[in-house]
Amino acid sequence: MQAYLRNASLPGMLYPKTGQWADGAHHLLVKSLEGQTRRGSVEIPPFADLLAELTAELSGWSGDVLLSSEVISPKVATDLVHALNTTIPGGFKTVEVVVVLRHPLHRAASTYNQDVKDGVVSESRLPDEYLVQRAPAFRLCPLVRRWEKLPVRTHYLSYHPAETLLPRFLNLIGLCGPEIKPERRNISMNGYGLVTLLIANRLMFSEQERTRLFDALRSDRQHRLWRGTGFPFSDASVQAFLEAVAPDLEELAQTTDIDLREISQDPPRRFQLTPEEVDASLDRLAAAAPEKADRAAVQGIFESFL
Repeated sequence: MQAYLRNASLPGMLYPKTGQWADGAHHLLVKSLEGQTRRGSVEIPPFADLLAELTAELSGWSGDVLLSSEVISPKVATDLVHALNTTIPGGFKTVEVVVVLRHPLHRAASTYNQDVKDGVVSESRLPDEYLVQRAPAFRLCPLVRRWEKLPVRTHYLSYHPAETLLPRFLNLIGLCGPEIKPERRNISMNGYGLVTLLIANRLMFSEQERTRLFDALRSDRQHRLWRGTGFPFSDASVQAFLEAVAPDLEELAQTTDIDLREISQDPPRRFQLTPEEVDASLDRLAAAAPEKADRAAVQGIFESFL
C-alpha cells in the first residue's frame, strides 16, 4: 500500500517524500523521533533535520497530508503531530488516525518471516517457540486501547481481505475513484527461503556471510524466494494460539466494527519442503559459509518441515 501511495498522484492529498524508508513508509520519521541514529547499514538523520525538510516540503501546501508507518506508536504519533504543529504556520486544523488491524495469527506469521529476514533482528527461534513466547504481543485490543487514549478521531480498518485493502483505505479517507488494482508485492519469503535464513541465523552467520546467502536466494530462479507460502507454524501451535487470542477477538468485535473471528475458522497450514529443496538449501548455506554449514547439525530443523 505504501509503495502505491509513494508513486500515486492523489487529488488534494500529499504523501511526503521526507522521511520515507525504502518501501515508501515513513519509518525514518518514526525512528528518528525515537532517537535512533542507525539501523543496520541505514543512517537515520537527526529528527530536527527531517522536521526542517518536511516543513519545507509542506510549505505552501493547503491540502491534506498523509503519513504512513506500521511501526509508529500512539506516543510517537502524538509527538510528531505536536512537532509539526509548532513548525508549520497555522498547524493542522484536524488530525485523524487510521489503524489497520490484521488477524493475530496472520500478523504473527508475517512478523516472524520479517524478523528472520531482517539482518538487524536475525530471529533464530523455531516458529512454534516464537509463537508461544510472542503471543501476547499480537493481541489487538491493547493496541486499540492505546490509540483510543489520543484526543483525535481514530478509524479502524480490517486488513482482510488484503486484495481490497488499498481501495477500502482510499475510500475511507475520501479518495473515491476508479477501481484500483495495485500490483501485489509479496515481501514475505517462501518456506524454502525462510528455513534457509533461519538456519543461517541459528549458525550465527556473519553479516557478510548472511548478505552473500540472501543475495543467492534472491537470484535463485528455480526456487523463487517470493513465491509460495511461508506460513511456519504447526497445527498444534496454531490451535493453542487461536484459543489464547479468542477472548481478544471477541472484545474487538464488541468494541469496534472489526470482526476477525471468522478468519480463525480457516487457519493456514504450515508449508512443506521437498527433499530437493532441503538439498538446495544446504548447498546455499555451504556456499555462503563453508565452515559453519554442517548438515548433521541442522538436519533436525529440516525434519519439522518435510
